[in-house]
Amino acid sequence: MVVAFGGDGLYDPHASQEQPGPLSGPTAGKLPHPMNRILSLVLLSAGILLTIYGLNALESISSSFSRFFSGAPTDKTIWLLVGGIVLAAIGAGGLIRRPLSN
Repeated sequence: MVVAFGGDGLYDPHASQEQPGPLSGPTAGKLPHPMNRILSLVLLSAGILLTIYGLNALESISSSFSRFFSGAPTDKTIWLLVGGIVLAAIGAGGLIRRPLSN
């Protein structure tokens, strides 16, 4: 026996279990391909910019002092470089990946 509930959460004998919602159907959870491409381009360009900014921070005075005393660049420089490389890799992967076929 299947118990069906209406939109208000109460038992409704006339409610059907096959009511499509806004997040159901063949396109549920999938963005259109052009939107994926735009998002991938944005991620790739943001990653490249962060990496360039991190490389510039690597050559800064504060990073030079940090390397002199601790042997490593500043935390900010590391996070900029790692974040930029990760974002660029995700963006490039999104551009290279084939669109999902149904």
